[in-house]
Amino acid sequence: MKHLKIFEEYSNILNKDLYHISGKAFSVFSKKYLLKGSGVNEQGSGIYFSESIEYITKYYKGKTNFLYTINFKYEPTFIDFDNIVNDDIYDKLSKLNNNMVDVISAPYNRNITGEALLYALKQHIPNIEELYPSCGIHGLTYVSDNVRNYCIFDTNIIKIKKIEDI
Repeated sequence: MKHLKIFEEYSNILNKDLYHISGKAFSVFSKKYLLKGSGVNEQGSGIYFSESIEYITKYYKGKTNFLYTINFKYEPTFIDFDNIVNDDIYDKLSKLNNNMVDVISAPYNRNITGEALLYALKQHIPNIEELYPSCGIHGLTYVSDNVRNYCIFDTNIIKIKKIEDI
């Protein structure tokens, strides 16, 4: 039943606006700026977005910033940091053809959260975030302060809808 709830939560992600704040204006999100912003590596090496404008703006008061409203070009796949990893994620990880991924993803290890999976993979494959897009995993999602947030590894899925000077 938990997997059904998670599926329903993400099934509408294509139509959902997400928000990002940056001190710079740009027209395309780029991997070259990974690890440059505030809160870097909190959940992984990616670009961070939130479902809540209020959540992200509370960290940037008093600075000149740009608010990006985005959504996705196509249906993304996320590892849920807070819940048990589903079989679809393990199937995608198997495409990496990496012995360590195979051990971590073995059936006897499958009752773990996304956080535990990501931690285990990162311990053995330091650049794992760079590999996720090649197997169809676009990022991760997690809840902080009762707000759903996203760490995106694959910038190709991001579509900027609007940029506002705030």
